[in-house]
Amino acid sequence: MLQSQTLEEKNLNAEIFSAPVVAPELERMWTEKRHAIRQIAGEIAARKPRNIVFFGSGGSSAALYSGYWAALHYLKLPVNYLLGPDLVSAQPAILDSGCVAIGASYSGKTVDTIRAKEYLMSRNVPVFAITRRPDALLAAGAHWSVTYESIALYSSPAFLTMLLVVELARARGEWSAELEQFEAALQGLPALLAGISEASRAMAERLAPQLDSGKLLVLSGGSAYTLGYMMAYDMFGEFLKEYSAYIHYGEFRHGPLEIVRPGEPTMLFLTGNDPSRPFAEAGIAFASGNGAKVVVFDGKELAPHAHPMFDALVLYQSQIWLLYYMACRRGVDLDNYKYMHVVPYAAGDTYF
Repeated sequence: MLQSQTLEEKNLNAEIFSAPVVAPELERMWTEKRHAIRQIAGEIAARKPRNIVFFGSGGSSAALYSGYWAALHYLKLPVNYLLGPDLVSAQPAILDSGCVAIGASYSGKTVDTIRAKEYLMSRNVPVFAITRRPDALLAAGAHWSVTYESIALYSSPAFLTMLLVVELARARGEWSAELEQFEAALQGLPALLAGISEASRAMAERLAPQLDSGKLLVLSGGSAYTLGYMMAYDMFGEFLKEYSAYIHYGEFRHGPLEIVRPGEPTMLFLTGNDPSRPFAEAGIAFASGNGAKVVVFDGKELAPHAHPMFDALVLYQSQIWLLYYMACRRGVDLDNYKYMHVVPYAAGDTYF
């Protein structure tokens, strides 16, 4: 007789649980996808776009932020970052055939992302689609597309778009010693992540019990800004089915500090190596000094010499392990949905 899996075993096999595969998958992408990314970057550069917009929804949108952040820093070209619903709602006047749009979707058929793509195509904006599979609806009709064939739904688009920034800078004649260092760091990123995999797991196991009570507020910023956003809304809310809120740690002082009192809220800080770190440190000092419950996942502790552009990816493995430990402590099956992918969210939805 087959023995049924324990919840712990089942959650280790959940689709979202990508921590063990992130490093080898990024190593594979460096080898298998770099030529395609370089070719696409060359074609984008040849079009001489006046701006680039990154767009998406949910976790895939959060993943694109790493590429957007790198583009802001390295490219002498205006770049924008918009959620799918905002792109459709704002209908930016600048978006036309003289621009380029970069979108990502794990399923390839996320409703708001597809609607954004349809709007972009109606404006003759060439689209670069990053999806898990080649038959993705997002890739249909796109000017360029790349697949990552992996459950590493956050790390893959982040890595590929940072690599695109490197190749765009090269093709646009904007190369520098700083970019050369960034490219070398990208090549070494899989080994770095493999080297901190056990430390990431251990950090999550150690800190998970501290998140068992109280309303959870997640704070992050800098290059890890959308990692915190995603963990609060696309992970803890979606998978744990518990209340969670997010705020940028640079904004906490502008009013929300008034919620601090002895024992609450429970504040989860995702802190890294980039120049936004002082904002995190100020928030941690204020919150802990005034009685809030503070839990810190520190990328500098995990990888003190990591490139500052990698804060989100350095912290990501620990956050997937954190989700795992929190789910197991609460008796939550990570593959069991109540609404997501089960019932349509709104009238007219074709994918749910």
